[in-house]
Amino acid sequence: MKLSKVVKGLAVAAAAAWIARKVVISAAEWQREDRMRAMSNEGPLSRELPRMLGESLAAEGPFLGELAKFAMKFPAEVARYIRAEQM
Repeated sequence: MKLSKVVKGLAVAAAAAWIARKVVISAAEWQREDRMRAMSNEGPLSRELPRMLGESLAAEGPFLGELAKFAMKFPAEVARYIRAEQM
């Protein structure tokens, strides 16, 4: 098996594990937030979430663009590094 396939597989597995962990933590935090909002007679967080996400994406737009560029270049850079190391 090629080293680049191993690296890609490990990167995908690590990303999947990280995402799964974040989903579990976020779900617990969401429930906690809804309980606190209910105590203060506010509506559930899901009603305000679209507005909050819109503000967040507007504020983080340039960063997300740079992150997308990095994500597109990263596999090629890793492959180039591996080829250079194998020489």
